[in-house]
Amino acid sequence: MFAAACKLGLEGIVSKKLDAPYRSGPSKTWIKVKNPKAPAAIGVIEGGF
Repeated sequence: MFAAACKLGLEGIVSKKLDAPYRSGPSKTWIKVKNPKAPAAIGVIEGGF
């Protein structure tokens, strides 16, 4: 899934631990994996806003 998201140029993916109940908002059960080659990440690295 992550490789496909990177191939599409997406910022990354967000997933939830399988055994955790759904809760909205930030928590330790949600994991965000970022694509370092995404256009949004490159702008920050190169001194964008």
